Amino acid sequence: MKPPLKIWLINPFEYISETKALLQGSLIIIISGILNSFSNAHFDGVIDFHTGIKENYSIFYHIQEGFIDVIIFSVLLYIGALIISSSKIRFIDVLGMQSYARTPFVIASIIPLVYSMKTILDYFEATRNGTTLPEVSYLDWFLFGLYSLISLGLIVWIVARMWKAFSVSSNAKGTKAVIVFILSFIVAEIAIKVILNTISDHFIK
Repeated sequence: MKPPLKIWLINPFEYISETKALLQGSLIIIISGILNSFSNAHFDGVIDFHTGIKENYSIFYHIQEGFIDVIIFSVLLYIGALIISSSKIRFIDVLGMQSYARTPFVIASIIPLVYSMKTILDYFEATRNGTTLPEVSYLDWFLFGLYSLISLGLIVWIVARMWKAFSVSSNAKGTKAVIVFILSFIVAEIAIKVILNTISDHFIK
């Protein structure tokens, strides 16, 4: 049975098997990575998305970013769930649901292909470096503001899906589950940054 739209947006995880979730989530990660390679955008954290990076990286690096993100976060969630939950928990369940939770990220990957923000990014860089500021039109500022609002909405949406995915896959609820989720998020963010910074130079074109 397919969930209603409002359920699919936030909590579709009770309606899909872990294997199907993993396959669909992996496909989304691959598609997002391919799209990111065209705009040189990056998923360089649990929910981090950055554009305007000057180095050009291989398509494989863009794809593996998404997999590194979800695997590191899922490992930490799985360990935390084993500590607090009395239910039988399988890593594939946690990984599959977290992969599927990242579905909205494909929207983030499409945006830079439509709106590059180059003028705005050049403006911020000039401000930081104390160089001559480029001219920025009202339309550019409007589009940047719209982009910022959409990005904020995506972050809230994806975090909500990640939480629901964790709750369903580990049968964990309550204060302890929230603490595990937050701590896993923080530790994963740090670990991902360290890993990507360590390997990134090997994938510059």
